[in-house]
Amino acid sequence: MLLGELGPDGYTGLWNGRTDWKSSPVTAALETFTKVLAVSDLASAAGDWQPAIDKVMSGVVAYNIMGDWVDAYLARSRNLKYRTDYEVVTAPGTSGVYNFLSDSFTLPKGAPHRASAEKWLIVCGSVNGQDAFNPLKGSVPARIDADRSKYQDYLASAMTDWLDPHIRVVGCLTHGVVAGNRWNEQIDKALAQFVQDSDTARFVDAVVAHASFR
Repeated sequence: MLLGELGPDGYTGLWNGRTDWKSSPVTAALETFTKVLAVSDLASAAGDWQPAIDKVMSGVVAYNIMGDWVDAYLARSRNLKYRTDYEVVTAPGTSGVYNFLSDSFTLPKGAPHRASAEKWLIVCGSVNGQDAFNPLKGSVPARIDADRSKYQDYLASAMTDWLDPHIRVVGCLTHGVVAGNRWNEQIDKALAQFVQDSDTARFVDAVVAHASFR
């Protein structure tokens, strides 16, 4: 909602300090979000995405905003066909923008089997590793030399957007792309309260109080 209402520059400014969380555009965006919540069936900010998607597929709700991994769930787990059984559209206000996050494999400090872990990471970062993982996960590779023939249907369009130099790429709050873990945790707590009371001022105060800009 914040990305769609504020645009990529205003949205990015939320995370680097250039956009004032207490400004009128942010307040207006949050008030629009309260209108969305009023017509949703969201009972808690902790609701899981798979049951929500199942409601879309059963016709109980009209749509759900979620990431690429939904394609893997629908196409692989549910054996549904893209553009026959389900369709995908751009989130309102975000045309021409790619909101990304990344799954990361790491090498822990003091790893007991460091050599094996390094070999595993090399596989994960290789073309073959990326092409084995991403189509099943429902995501696109970080590499630009991946085998595009392995990315079909929805993922083909996502990969085209990811590689398009005219598409604006911005970071997602999920997984700490734009905000560190501590601030992210406080935002989640504030959001949980906001879903219940729609108190815009309270939400903004809580977010600002724990802000840690990048």
